[in-house]
Amino acid sequence: TLTNDLVQLARSLQLDSLETAWAQAAKAPKPDATRHYLATIEALCERDMQSRAVVLAAQMVDALATAAAVDAAIELATRVVKRGAHNEALARNLVGLIERRFASEEWWPIIRERAALDPASVTAQALLEFDRLRRYTTGHVVYHQAGWGEGVVTAFHATRKEVEVAFASGRREEFPLDTVIARFKPLETDDLRAMKLQQLPELQRLAEQEPATLIRIAAKLYRGTISSTQLKAELSPAIVEDKNWASFWKRAKTAATKDPWLKVEGNPNRPTFVLRDKPVGLAEEAAAAMA
Repeated sequence: TLTNDLVQLARSLQLDSLETAWAQAAKAPKPDATRHYLATIEALCERDMQSRAVVLAAQMVDALATAAAVDAAIELATRVVKRGAHNEALARNLVGLIERRFASEEWWPIIRERAALDPASVTAQALLEFDRLRRYTTGHVVYHQAGWGEGVVTAFHATRKEVEVAFASGRREEFPLDTVIARFKPLETDDLRAMKLQQLPELQRLAEQEPATLIRIAAKLYRGTISSTQLKAELSPAIVEDKNWASFWKRAKTAATKDPWLKVEGNPNRPTFVLRDKPVGLAEEAAAAMA
């Protein structure tokens, strides 16, 4: 597909072809393809092509915003800032998008002030801090390492600066905003713990159709290296029922050996899965094995 091609073109530095394909994609941007746009920008940054990345990103951010996909535009622009690949124009554009999207929220004045987000003098630090702090608002998943575990923010009471969290355990609790910010970590939407709470049907679909993708998501929780035992603990019975584990496991092991992002190590029956920094093709893998 076109979106997959964008990432490949960026990785192989076919820049003229990439620009043509990117311009084509920007004519009718798809919010659900945002992860491909992000991966394309990441691939360019990995090759020290920050200046090229910011030009393409700015083009797609405008296209998404025009197509009323403001959340996707904000996500893409924020990722460029995180990469340090932005320029002042993109940063200003991002502030405008943030205001357009969030200014009507009850929490807006509190979070904007805490992040020191000033449209008159935009800093990357303030943009990233705003991005972090807004993840303590309603609908986001937060994680408490020392006992509470993960939970969804169900209410943000701006007047009394309190946050209500519904935990995976079934408990609901209110905390002062300062406590939540100091002691809880916001989880990314693609974090397995957050997905279990908010995207369980999608995880079950991956188990059926894309088991290697599910292994990659789980491996991120373990800094990129996950054992068979850890994998089973994370996926069963929450995502894969016990009675279906054997058939899932068989398919998953086979899929993992063909996945360009996964390296399979150790005992073939109880392998360890390692996330690669960059994807490899089977030909490269074979060459490496022969070396």
